[in-house]
Amino acid sequence: MRISETGSPGVLIGRSQSKNLKRYKPWIPLSHSKSMSTDPIINMNMAMPQVDGDYEFLKELLDDFLDDFKNRKEKILKNSKEAKASSMDNLRKDAHTVKGSALNLGLARFAKIAKALEDTSREAKEMSSVSSSTMSKVAKLVEELILSAKEVADEHQGILKKHEAQSC
Repeated sequence: MRISETGSPGVLIGRSQSKNLKRYKPWIPLSHSKSMSTDPIINMNMAMPQVDGDYEFLKELLDDFLDDFKNRKEKILKNSKEAKASSMDNLRKDAHTVKGSALNLGLARFAKIAKALEDTSREAKEMSSVSSSTMSKVAKLVEELILSAKEVADEHQGILKKHEAQSC
């Protein structure tokens, strides 16, 4: 995990050129819907401008993103199984963090799922008692988020192989 200039953990910037990163303003709606399957797993048209076309830096950031998510996954799973306001708030914070990182890396599918998890856990936190249907929805979204992270890892490996083949 990298630490940003502000000292915030989980922010995936850290080299001197990070000042050149542009804050991604999502032009895509972040609603979780069936149409999300049409989004590319890694949208290189969104990702490359974020790193000024520096493929090696993008590769590094994707590796860091996947490592960070792997570290958060157990906490996300634990909090998603506890029907307590504090657990839902922790889940919301983690979902918010990975959503922002995903958007900066062009991971629109992943970000949409994280946004839905963030919204659902925020709503659950505000309930006096978390319903079983809400907990089921949270569990389903966590499952989708983990699956999406695996898709990102697989796609990242495919892009690496393609890039290495083109470099030879």
